Amino acid sequence: MAVAAPSAFAGADFTSGSTYKIKQGTACLESYYGIYTCSQGDGDQKWELVSVSGGLWKIEQNGTCLNSSNIFDNCAQGAGNQKWQFVSATGGTWKIEQNGTCLATGSLLFAPCSAGAGDQRWDVPAS
Repeated sequence: MAVAAPSAFAGADFTSGSTYKIKQGTACLESYYGIYTCSQGDGDQKWELVSVSGGLWKIEQNGTCLNSSNIFDNCAQGAGNQKWQFVSATGGTWKIEQNGTCLATGSLLFAPCSAGAGDQRWDVPAS
């Protein structure tokens, strides 16, 4: 089901329930390693974006969700730490943000959001 994009999604065409890669250059979000080299057919790098409410999304894979406290955990109905906002960044990329914390490729998977931080800008192509 296509979901109307809030202003943070200007130009985005995410479809709730469809699968996407979350990547930065040759690095992809992966359920086993966290961030790992992208590979063509790796199912551990395909994520379902599920619209939950108010422009927020769950990033889910086979019952496991990205969350801001344990990195990956069982998906839970209403879990606030599993709800993410995709905020438009430069060059058609996205910041994946939750309460001022962003997904990043640095030594930590999460970092305080920073407007100029290149390690917090992600491509989200359909997979």
